[in-house]
Amino acid sequence: MIISDSDSAFLAKYDNAGNVIWVKSSSIGLWEGYCLARDRNNNIYLSLGSNYKKSNIIFCNETLNINAPKDPSVFLKLDTAGNALFGSIIRTGGDDENCITCSQDGKYTYVGGDIHDTIAFGSDFLNNYVTMEPPFIARWGVSKKMDNVFEISLPQSNTSLFPNPNKGQFTIQSSIESGKLSVEIYNMLGEKVYSQFNIRNPTFNIDVSSQPNGIYLYRVLTTDKSLVGEGKLIIQK
Repeated sequence: MIISDSDSAFLAKYDNAGNVIWVKSSSIGLWEGYCLARDRNNNIYLSLGSNYKKSNIIFCNETLNINAPKDPSVFLKLDTAGNALFGSIIRTGGDDENCITCSQDGKYTYVGGDIHDTIAFGSDFLNNYVTMEPPFIARWGVSKKMDNVFEISLPQSNTSLFPNPNKGQFTIQSSIESGKLSVEIYNMLGEKVYSQFNIRNPTFNIDVSSQPNGIYLYRVLTTDKSLVGEGKLIIQK
């Protein structure tokens, strides 16, 4: 794997005599290669990243697209000929040498990196609660998605939401009885779909009935951006 700050990443396979068997590369620049792993069937697992705003990557025969404002990561599984079997692109961890490893049978792949902003892994959400970027680890299963996500120092929630599921209209109740609060709601892509500031009552109503059915993440913060609590909500009309 060749790493470059200003060009495309590429992966080359050599025989024991040093002759090139094949070379694969990204046709879009400003991607860096970070880590390689191999299972007992000689499938290859590759992690890439970028610290630039990117929307997609084309590597081998795989095209991945995302709405990533900064630091996206890419994880790919390749066969012995260097053809991409499948891949995932996520919104974070692409600027600080993300990593990848796998079980010997190739059933599970484990990836890691750091969290730049709110990021969704299926129905699991991770958030950057501090100024530094905390690490994460995720298991990439045979279903071609991230699952079993763990985050360091996840704070305890001091809020409740009801009813849940709901039709987009619900009440949030906080344990903080003084001071101003704000609330943020994110969809499964990690996009903020609602925010409200300067909330004085610890119990308040929210209306996001214009949003489609699905799973969402809510966060309640103080004026200094300290996390009061968070949770998931389901809109089901």
